[in-house]
Amino acid sequence: MPLRPEAFVTFYRQGSIWLRGYEPTTRDLMRLAVDDWSRVFDGETTSLPELQGLPSELPRLTLGSADRAWKLQVAPKRVNVIWETGEAGSADMAMFTDTLREVFRPLLALNVTLHVTRIASVVRRLMPTDSPGRDLATYFCRPDLLTGPLNRPADFELHAHKAYRPASMPEVNSWVRFKTATLSATQRRIVLLEQDLNTLPSPDESVHFDSPSVDGFFSAAGPEADEIMRAYLAPTSRGR
Repeated sequence: MPLRPEAFVTFYRQGSIWLRGYEPTTRDLMRLAVDDWSRVFDGETTSLPELQGLPSELPRLTLGSADRAWKLQVAPKRVNVIWETGEAGSADMAMFTDTLREVFRPLLALNVTLHVTRIASVVRRLMPTDSPGRDLATYFCRPDLLTGPLNRPADFELHAHKAYRPASMPEVNSWVRFKTATLSATQRRIVLLEQDLNTLPSPDESVHFDSPSVDGFFSAAGPEADEIMRAYLAPTSRGR
């Protein structure tokens, strides 16, 4: 099956921020869970006691939605918002960015010394096909390889990384991964496309992003990821 942008379904989105400074208390987080985050995260809640020695990126609070599509993980140094719709759904970017604002704005307003040092946006897309390895090799490799070492490959992966500065965004790492996979629920074979846009780490964590900058990053990340996908899957276009 030909690889085309319109053949891919977006089924997973993740927005993450890394934190420095003030560490929200359990009381802070439970208040946010009840007052600000309950519209989407209305399902199961899991919390850990405030114990010394726990890893800083281990979630102290995990919230889910009643339909189990959404998950919020809050650790002292990192917060993840995850939306997974499954192969039948489509994770709309506008709805996702609205939810990110609902989570991150009140969190960052807790204390003036609570700073964001890094931001990341991850999107996963799938394309069902009977021969994902062959489809990927045919698209990305020279014809002479397809009749030699890459004749009828069962699996195939392509990973690419670059650092650059998109319009309306800070400088980012861009990771693009095409690979074969199998859906566990249906055993259906797919081409999986994973894209990760994340800001560059600062050695001393001196770079801070305020709340409007965080909003702006996620507003731009969705369209940027779409353009990257089109650049890979439309050879006549200019690459990102």
